[in-house]
Amino acid sequence: MMISMFNFALAVATGVLITVSSVNAMEKNTTNPLVPPQGPSRLTGYPTWHGLESDWNLQELDAVTLWSVLGTTFAVGLAIFSGHLRDDDSNLTPSQRTVSLFDRVLGGYTIATLISVVAFAVLDLGKLWSPLGAVHNLLEVTIILVFLFHDQWDRMIPFLFYFQLAYITITVLLSIALPWPLDALVFKIQGLAQDFALPIIYTRLFFANREAEHLRRTARNGETTNLLANDENAERGDFGESAGDESDERRRETADILILIVAASIHALGNVITTLLPGFVPFATFQFTYGVVYPLYGFYVYRQPIVPSTQFQWVKISVPSELLVGIVSIILSIITTVVGLFLSSRKM
Repeated sequence: MMISMFNFALAVATGVLITVSSVNAMEKNTTNPLVPPQGPSRLTGYPTWHGLESDWNLQELDAVTLWSVLGTTFAVGLAIFSGHLRDDDSNLTPSQRTVSLFDRVLGGYTIATLISVVAFAVLDLGKLWSPLGAVHNLLEVTIILVFLFHDQWDRMIPFLFYFQLAYITITVLLSIALPWPLDALVFKIQGLAQDFALPIIYTRLFFANREAEHLRRTARNGETTNLLANDENAERGDFGESAGDESDERRRETADILILIVAASIHALGNVITTLLPGFVPFATFQFTYGVVYPLYGFYVYRQPIVPSTQFQWVKISVPSELLVGIVSIILSIITTVVGLFLSSRKM
């Protein structure tokens, strides 16, 4: 087993070295159609991860960027005023603490996104921006980890910390060390894979909670019938109102997950569009979506109660299912990025 792992690691390392050598060779050959041109950052003059063409309207780009800064700032405000970023969960049950952690991570996600958007406005996309952009991706990874390890988070904290540290270290290191365009491709693939995974995760959460809500409602109706049959003095109106209030609250909490599905889907779609279609309009469109997506995230956090419901239903985790989601997300990310690179090279 160890020999197989060593051989696999050696093969990967060899492949990376060959790829880096090939890209270095491509960089020296400026006529190679596989190497897109790099536009300079307006502030630093450093090469960026996108082409800056003559038809780019910089005033419109700045306006879109300002919109995304305002939107993410509003999202952070909602997350802060919700109280989830500073609440004390010591009195909560283990299941409630996990839900509270989920809300807190989503709130932190809006903060990390605001930082990356402001950094883009100042530095533009590129190596200098990549450490801050990686923090945004790290919070997406954290959302996925909470989903996967919700029932054993406290026990897994050391492992999860080292995993997250290794993830962001490797991502930033590759983004800085690899030459163009491999640096941008690696960063794009890892970020896009998470963007594909998040809508799937939120959708599974929604259906798990809707199914659990349906089962509880069915059981409650049966229990109510028995109680009324056995107790001649039961007051139907009072009992029904209490059950109805609880049911309405659960329906609202389940429906709120739709906010996450919409937000993550818009973000993923915008990333796919700007990856596949080179040019100013797709790029500006993706930037514009930040001003819509992250207020939705902030609104979700704002709507969640400080004391989470004990009936929040997590998805039952199975290794085959999670591997399937991960593999599909990575494959879709690689295909999208490769097709986008091909279309970009044809446009030149």
